[in-house]
Amino acid sequence: MAKKLSLALFLLTNAGTQISYSNLKDILGLGSLNTVKNYIHYLENAYLIFTLNQFSFSVGKQTSAAKKVYAIDTGLIKHVAFQFSHEEELKVEKGFILTLDEKEQIGSIEVIPLYEWLLIS
Repeated sequence: MAKKLSLALFLLTNAGTQISYSNLKDILGLGSLNTVKNYIHYLENAYLIFTLNQFSFSVGKQTSAAKKVYAIDTGLIKHVAFQFSHEEELKVEKGFILTLDEKEQIGSIEVIPLYEWLLIS
């Protein structure tokens, strides 16, 4: 139970950032990659988080690349997660992703994080 809670808190604290199953396994001391995948799947089925694959025309690259994790309820992040520096940009990005998800348009666009977009402009 403690490891599942640690994973949930870690993912909520790092919402809007890229995650890799192997890093999560090492950081949280979880047994295997399958354990990490299963726990994340449980959190997705409980509607606490959702993950997005990186955009690529190659399905293999999409499934093997690092994913981004988002919280379904941004209020939950504010309540249980730690707050860090560029949080305002991530809040805008999360809101944008949630809006697109409601319109079921996420799979058809490449999402660029707001803070990276600001650096490009």
